[in-house]
Amino acid sequence: MVVIFGVGTDYCLFLVSRFREELRRKERPEARASAITQITPVIAASALTVIVAFMSMGISRFGMDKTMGYAMAIGVGVTLLAGLTLVPALMSLFGKYLFWPGNPAAVKKRRPFGLAYYRQLGQSTPGMGGRAHRNGFTNTLCRLAQPTNAPLIL
Repeated sequence: MVVIFGVGTDYCLFLVSRFREELRRKERPEARASAITQITPVIAASALTVIVAFMSMGISRFGMDKTMGYAMAIGVGVTLLAGLTLVPALMSLFGKYLFWPGNPAAVKKRRPFGLAYYRQLGQSTPGMGGRAHRNGFTNTLCRLAQPTNAPLIL
């Protein structure tokens, strides 16, 4: 049962994330149609692979494995049908409230973190040539963050 929930969640996430990407470039109806057109073969191939894997449990000698394999294959098939029919219908029904309270069309620039932060810190310290906040650890991080073909800034 947990596998079916996982598979269903995976298929829905594929579809909704593709829809969200398409919303950044297109209007809602075109984005939904484009997302469904692009992601259906991917989800169907994934489901077919899982169905074949579970059906192969049918050749097992153990009765419970044989029965469970067929049941899981049917469950994945039903989940595939629900994911390709119910999820687009719910996407249409919820409309602009699907991604509430966020705005999927707004692309925000993320703040740098990790090595990118240390690289930015070392290169953007005004008047100090990027040396004001450096210590041994930061120097090592900045060396790791520098591209190999760029001159090393110390």
